[in-house]
Parts: sequence; C-alpha cells; structure tokens
Amino acid sequence: MERDAKKREHLKNICADIRFRLEQMARKGTITEYIYRTILDLGRKVAENLCANYGTVKKEVLDIMGGKILEYEAKTILNEGKQQGWILGRKSGLAEGHNSGLAEGHRSGLAEGRTEGRTETYLELIRDGILNIADAAKRIPMEEGELRKLLNK
Repeated sequence: MERDAKKREHLKNICADIRFRLEQMARKGTITEYIYRTILDLGRKVAENLCANYGTVKKEVLDIMGGKILEYEAKTILNEGKQQGWILGRKSGLAEGHNSGLAEGHRSGLAEGRTEGRTETYLELIRDGILNIADAAKRIPMEEGELRKLLNK
C-alpha cells in the first residue's frame, strides 16, 4: 500500500468520508461536539497505530483525520466544561443556600417573636388579674409550672 497510489487514495477517501459524515452529524445535532471529537481522535489513534510501519500512508491518513494532536482534545474540552460547571454550580448553590438560610432565619425569628410576644401578653394579663394561670397556660400553650417560673422572674 505504501507504493500503491490508488490504494492510498482509496484509504484517504474513506477517511475523508468518515470525517465529513461526522462533521455533518455534529452540525445537525445528531451527535455532540464532544462525541464528534472523541470519534475523530480515536480514529486518528487507530490509524496511527495501524499505519505505524507505513510513513507515507500514516502521514496522509493523519492529515485527513486531524493531524497529530498532542492532547486528547475532546477530553480536555469535557474536563474544562466539568470544572466550569462545578464552579458555577457551587457559586449558585452557595447563593441559594444563603438566601434560603436568610428566609428560614426570618421565618424562625418571626415565629419566635410571636411566641415571646404572646407569652408576655398572657403574663401581663395574669399579673393584672384578668386571666388565671391555668387558662393562660392552655392558650399559649405551655405547662403551668413553666408559666409560674416566668412569672417569678
């Protein structure tokens, strides 16, 4: 094959057709850019190994399949995307957690404030003789003993 120009041309046409079809599929959205690059890179690696002993064939095939790529480009793209996604996801999660925490703290504070306010109101009603301890304890709701402790403070 090294010396047979027709066979080399046939192999080059096959490689060019593979690349063309992959490009078309990527443009149409049938496959992702990542899949396109992965298949192309793997095809290049296979061709590189199969043609290792045929310098001319190897050069011509690799020229069509994307040449010598030092790093697995698709994997690099994927890893960069993962890293960016992780960073953005973390920032988004922190912001959402912060906002959720503020809202929960606000609700909790309101509820606690209402409870304290209600308790103070009932304590005043007891002190003024308008309400007895048993009725106030039922309305708060609170144990009578606990209500007595608050009255003695």
